[in-house]
Amino acid sequence: MVTVSELAETPIIKQKFHFWPLRQINRLAADQEPRYRRGNICTARPAGDTIGPLTAYGAEVQLVLGKESRWEPISKFITGPGKTNRKDGEC
Repeated sequence: MVTVSELAETPIIKQKFHFWPLRQINRLAADQEPRYRRGNICTARPAGDTIGPLTAYGAEVQLVLGKESRWEPISKFITGPGKTNRKDGEC
């Protein structure tokens, strides 16, 4: 769970994706809330600014439950508006 600002400033993102749309969203997001608040992806918010670019680039989410974790492509993680395949207790 990272904010858009945290993601845009991650060293590997800065190094590998100079013109990546997600880096631009940090400056261009219509509302400052997504920049500093977590949750658009985990709640599958239809207006999530980051979901489109992350899906286009084949991003994966890491889901953690206790000491176990699993990786899921974001395209399969989000199953519809406000719906994910997250299991109870995973974050």
